[in-house]
Amino acid sequence: MKSRFSLKMIIFWAAVVGALYFALSRHIVFFGWEPRTLQKSKLTLEDTFISTTGMTNEQLLSKENLRRAGIGELLVQMGKISEEELERLMSRFKD
Repeated sequence: MKSRFSLKMIIFWAAVVGALYFALSRHIVFFGWEPRTLQKSKLTLEDTFISTTGMTNEQLLSKENLRRAGIGELLVQMGKISEEELERLMSRFKD
């Protein structure tokens, strides 16, 4: 007698659910070929994959979801922007 739920099916669906949760909870930001992840402030598929190629720091910071996730701090950490420049740009987007 075959079980309705095989171990392979359970593992498959656990992987699918895990991948979906990861996509809902993380921003994956590509700096060239180098990916970095940021925790999203809420579960959503919005801005899941971001490529910085051709984008200015101001364009990245203009996205509210990315600002909330800490894109500014990541830009500073990677040496793409100074603390002073970050503060100047962030002052433009204060609510």
